[in-house]
Amino acid sequence: MLKSISHTLDHFNGIVPNTQSPWHVPGLCVPLEVLVFEVIPSLRERFIEEKEGADAGCPRMCKVHFKRTEMKGFALEQINNVLGTSEIIESIIREKDEEVPLFAEIKGVEADFDKHDVARMEAPNEEEVPTAVGPGHPTLVDVMENLQANNDKLNEALVALMEMEEKQATFKAFMNEMKAKVNLDVSDPPDVEDETTKDKPAAPVVPKRVTRSTRATSSLV
Repeated sequence: MLKSISHTLDHFNGIVPNTQSPWHVPGLCVPLEVLVFEVIPSLRERFIEEKEGADAGCPRMCKVHFKRTEMKGFALEQINNVLGTSEIIESIIREKDEEVPLFAEIKGVEADFDKHDVARMEAPNEEEVPTAVGPGHPTLVDVMENLQANNDKLNEALVALMEMEEKQATFKAFMNEMKAKVNLDVSDPPDVEDETTKDKPAAPVVPKRVTRSTRATSSLV
């Protein structure tokens, strides 16, 4: 990158002819994440090293580069482990008034609404972890469990309904059978002897009285 800057300066004889137009330098593409490693001492000491042969008049960012690694970059977990809970920022730029609350929020000066999450990581056991207050959105697991519970209740209701229908059919068949027996007894009653005439003696036979008219009738016969 320094060679590109030197080549550009030699091309313009050390003077930029038009200060109003942008001055593009090939290779001068420094990502913004470099600023973090520059102003935070712990990250700077671990991941940044000075570049050999850098001119003393170059900006500080141009005098350093990332340390070589076997990968294309550094893992985020590794950076977080080095950073830890450090709040030290060495910046040569004085923050503006509108940037003060932004820095305060980044450093965690304001009230932490996610305190229960932080306590969960630091608590020695699960009993000391405060419970999060406020309703949350149901997860897919919760929805599936609710659906399964409702399905089980529906199956239980269907089984109970089927058992009730079987009992109703059995009771209906029993009632029809009893009704048929009652109708049969009414249509063909048994012979019952009258108790009043069962023990009553037979009436005596009274002989007819013979008169003259009966004699005449019998003689003609």
